[in-house]
Amino acid sequence: MKIAFLIDSEPTQEQLQAYKWVRARTGCAFPVEIEKIFETNLDDFNIIWWHYDKNLALPEIADGERFKSIIFNFFKRGGNLLLTLSAVKLLNKIQIEPVEPDFENFEVDFTSIAPRGFVSFLGHPVFRKLQNGVNTYLQRQGDRLLTIAYVKRTPGKLRVVGVEKLGGEINPEKKILFEFEDNGRVIAIGGNVYFSAVENPFFYNLDRLVLNSLLYLNNPRKFPEPKTYWCFYDGVKQVKLSIEDKALRTAQKKIGEKDTGLFVGGYDYFLVQGRGIFAKVSKSGMEQVSIFPFQFVEYLKIFLKSDTKLHPAQDVKVIFKPEAVVREFEIESIKFREKIFSHPKKSVMVLNLLTTSKDDFEICFDVRISPKILNLSVVKFRNFYFSYEEKLKAVYVFNNALFSLFVGSSRKPEAVEFESDGDGLNVKVFYKISAGIDKAFNFCVAGRVKHPQSDENVIVRSKEIYKFALRFPHKVFKENFKVVKDTFRKRLIIFTPDEELNKSFKLAISIIPKFAKSVKTLGNFWMDGFNGCSVNLKKVFSALPVLLKIGEYEIVRDTLEFVGRYMDIRGEIPSKFSFSGVFEYEDEELKWNYVKICADYLRYSKDKLFAKFTWGRLKKMVKRDKEIRIKKDIVDSLLLFAKVVKDEEWVNMLGELKVEESNEKNLQGDDSVKDAFNVNSGLSISKFIDVVLSRYCIFDVNSFDKKVYISPLIEDGWGFF
Repeated sequence: MKIAFLIDSEPTQEQLQAYKWVRARTGCAFPVEIEKIFETNLDDFNIIWWHYDKNLALPEIADGERFKSIIFNFFKRGGNLLLTLSAVKLLNKIQIEPVEPDFENFEVDFTSIAPRGFVSFLGHPVFRKLQNGVNTYLQRQGDRLLTIAYVKRTPGKLRVVGVEKLGGEINPEKKILFEFEDNGRVIAIGGNVYFSAVENPFFYNLDRLVLNSLLYLNNPRKFPEPKTYWCFYDGVKQVKLSIEDKALRTAQKKIGEKDTGLFVGGYDYFLVQGRGIFAKVSKSGMEQVSIFPFQFVEYLKIFLKSDTKLHPAQDVKVIFKPEAVVREFEIESIKFREKIFSHPKKSVMVLNLLTTSKDDFEICFDVRISPKILNLSVVKFRNFYFSYEEKLKAVYVFNNALFSLFVGSSRKPEAVEFESDGDGLNVKVFYKISAGIDKAFNFCVAGRVKHPQSDENVIVRSKEIYKFALRFPHKVFKENFKVVKDTFRKRLIIFTPDEELNKSFKLAISIIPKFAKSVKTLGNFWMDGFNGCSVNLKKVFSALPVLLKIGEYEIVRDTLEFVGRYMDIRGEIPSKFSFSGVFEYEDEELKWNYVKICADYLRYSKDKLFAKFTWGRLKKMVKRDKEIRIKKDIVDSLLLFAKVVKDEEWVNMLGELKVEESNEKNLQGDDSVKDAFNVNSGLSISKFIDVVLSRYCIFDVNSFDKKVYISPLIEDGWGFF
């Protein structure tokens, strides 16, 4: 790699600082004065970096045909360009990009202090070690920030790698980081890359982003990360795509009456959860059906069609059970009992409907499909296609590069109506149901999200899941029910003199594993609930000790490994993240809690393989804190790891550290939690479990000594276990 750094004869402080940085960081950057570029043999370089901040307009030399010809020929011979700030406009000068930026400004904010940065779609090589979203600059009051961007316009040839991130918000309309590839490659960054800023707390991110850009330009093959781009071309279009397959059988399978005997009601909504799919169920119907990081179905409602009119459900009763959410309602004297459940691993949701009616009737499933990316702020996704497959009797929507979703029943519909708008698709599917008692009918939502690095045919895989769900809905229910029963069999269950408390405790034990999620683009983790589009790890961490107590070791391990994998280059762990992979690092103290939970997991599980792979991360977290005081419980946690992996150097070093006693209070849940807990909140459930355990027993585990300590706190307590 050899970099030609274009610089003015009278450079700005920003240009000087940028050159000093690249020279020190790479050792292979050389200044080339713009006026002397005609005398320079550019064949000696493979990258030209132009970092121009003097004005919004480029200097007059950039309008000269000779200058434009030299840069363009360098690019056509396979040279690479890194263009930052106003230099982005050079792409219009040399006719690589026909559309000019419509946002050129010195942005000034006198009212707030906010971090600025970039967000990729679902990953790109220039974001290596930075996840999908990154802050690079802390704007202070009165700062003048030169920015070149596309807002109302969209580049014609440049591919949008990143949009602007401002604080905790994402602005997908402001396109600011681009890539173009031909004989050579271009990375263009229109703002938020300022090297002369004083005390920029995000300089380490700026350093990594620009260094990644240079290394990527030098040798893209060394970057195996997925390359995804923001697409801004609206494309809600109907296609005539036939998926050749045998027709589904029309028989409707009635789901067995297996039941845990546990239930609860009285909430505005309940969650139906699998590892790969999520939905909310309320009196009005099913909402927010999501296969992370996408939310696909905005709502799914059932109506009765009578005299060309659609009649909604009446007197709806909603009950939550660990194995399913049940809705009971009537429409025009016709009785409905709807059982909604998901597969524990596959991304499929089944609606099993039992109807009782004296006469034949026609029902309508009204489905609003509006794909959204669950980012820190929700981003609508409009580029998808839809169709109806006659043989599968299914409506499906897809984007070949990202996802596919099937909706329908194995019974042939009477009619299918489509209505598309700029944001999504409205689908009405009509079915005739014959008269009878408890007539069974199954409706299914199944889909697949494609990992950016995968080459799988996402439509084919989604179709296979859909067919499985409708051919064997009883198997979907059976596997879901089996997971619930296995939870009772394998996990700690206690019995107290309070029968109602026993039922609540057993219900809590069965629900809490359902908050474990598997996101194809991220990994496996536990979350406390679905509020908005981000996961608060501080809340998650407060529940993990309870999961350890009841034996959910796998979930705790997956979550700890997940968090460690997204540790930043300073050794800090994220405090929250979105399902699209944008991480925030706001709580430096959270890492000490992470250390303690890692040690607790190791002590409970005796997982030496976990110790081996986690120890390196823990050392990275505490390395720069060797000289300061660390709380005794943290030192003890680190010592446990050091001894297990037999790291004598750290055993000795930790033994010499000055420690301070921890005065943290044990945060127990309020006693009132024992009477009722929110089944839609994993944190609420874990607090309830903790209260019951702390009220009725002293509980401790030491796997290294192969001992479990359970001591009742009540007279004749052993009889209640």
